[in-house]
Amino acid sequence: MTDQARRKVLKKLAYGAILSTGVSSPVALASSTLLETSTSSTNSAKQAVSGVTEHSGITIFQQGSGAEQSVALMNLTDKPIYLHELAPISIENISGSQRIKVNTVSSTSGLVLEAGQRISFELSVPSPELANISSEHIGFNGSVLFS
Repeated sequence: MTDQARRKVLKKLAYGAILSTGVSSPVALASSTLLETSTSSTNSAKQAVSGVTEHSGITIFQQGSGAEQSVALMNLTDKPIYLHELAPISIENISGSQRIKVNTVSSTSGLVLEAGQRISFELSVPSPELANISSEHIGFNGSVLFS
């Protein structure tokens, strides 16, 4: 594993630990130590951390299950990523679990997720077809139909 790939994996683990507990837990610390000495690829390391996926260059951290979840989107690239202004995310219901996807646009219009920026929101699922999103970021408030 290259130094750059190791740094990315360790950043993701640290943010995941912060999102799940607010502080580093012994389990997260043990996981990061294990990954630091591991020679596995970045993709294998991502699979070892539950609730972390990547879509369109944005890393998605999901905590919780069922009807209430905390979600954070983080741009770990070195350039801004533009999200669709009216529908920045879409959600799929796969076997009772929600899978978040980001809807990017190629132009410079829409919501901007700057390099290194993190946006978090709460996701509640009152019905199998609908999810409600609440966030401090105004572009992420509202309801989303499952795709």
